[in-house]
Amino acid sequence: MKNNLIQKALLILMIFFLSGCSWKRSTSEPQFPLSTPTHTLQPSPMRSTPTHTPTIIVQTSNNSLLNSPQPRSTPRPTFSTDQAKNFLLELIQQPGGCRFPCFWGLIPGKTSLKTAQQFVSQFGNTVTKNIEVSSHDYGDVGGASLAYTINSIHVVVNFSYYKVQSSESVDLLRMFSYALNDYGPDPATGVTQLAPIWGTEEFNQEMSGYLLSAILNRYGPPDQVLVGTWLEEPDYYGRVTYRPFSLVLIYLQRGFMIEYQSLRESEGQDYIGCPYKSHINISTWDPKGNLPMEKIVEKASLEVAFGSLRSLEEATDLTMDSFYAQYSEDGAQLCIHTPANFWQLVP
Repeated sequence: MKNNLIQKALLILMIFFLSGCSWKRSTSEPQFPLSTPTHTLQPSPMRSTPTHTPTIIVQTSNNSLLNSPQPRSTPRPTFSTDQAKNFLLELIQQPGGCRFPCFWGLIPGKTSLKTAQQFVSQFGNTVTKNIEVSSHDYGDVGGASLAYTINSIHVVVNFSYYKVQSSESVDLLRMFSYALNDYGPDPATGVTQLAPIWGTEEFNQEMSGYLLSAILNRYGPPDQVLVGTWLEEPDYYGRVTYRPFSLVLIYLQRGFMIEYQSLRESEGQDYIGCPYKSHINISTWDPKGNLPMEKIVEKASLEVAFGSLRSLEEATDLTMDSFYAQYSEDGAQLCIHTPANFWQLVP
């Protein structure tokens, strides 16, 4: 029974992330120029985000499944559950097979939609005691998801492809990986509680190839580094316990961005975010293509709205050089400080 409940909770979360949703609040579309590989992204002016309280605890019961769209066709797996898990783990844990924007052997702007569909369909939809593997095909968007348990930590990896232009190739690839903790049944209702958890050794070990130091060492200094958190509105935010901190690395020349989503903490007069205690959100695209940057940001589904992000130099006392020098060290467990009053809304 408990496994079924966990399966349903994971399915709910996978549906959210595949559709580009998360615990963040939706915002109006940011206004900024279309991107070419030689341009620097500039976030739009700082603004508030619409009021919407994120749900953190996910409670599931036998009759609490969300209504979700049905795949265009039911994929037929060519792997067993263990084979699919092992193959996906090999892709996740050994990203050296191809360099971004190539992702798991798929290349934005070159890999056809049909090839991407065939790639994910081989994983099918199977569940065992500690593993769930699923694949999705909704036409121009699809993907594969893997959820497995290490100790009490549920590691979830969602991989998606998007075709948003008239060409026959996929335009954007995205991987969002995060961890959930099983808090057991609610004493009052008996329903299983799963909630996001940050900074576990289990998750960092599984995602070691995508940690900040690994990315910096493999790809060098990014073209731009942005940081952000939700803007403070005391009358509203007093009711919210979850506040994110995003660190976003943008490699325009290489065609990818990576967001490290952590819980915002406070230390003295500063807000801090710790990249080594993060969920990881990666999007890749063809750097020589003409995919509009607003489409990239839309599909990337950043935890902090793009318009609320600020450059590293503006929001912190770090320079690009000092950031790279400090955070490219293997195993660096450093946190980024930004003045709390920088994120206050002025009436």
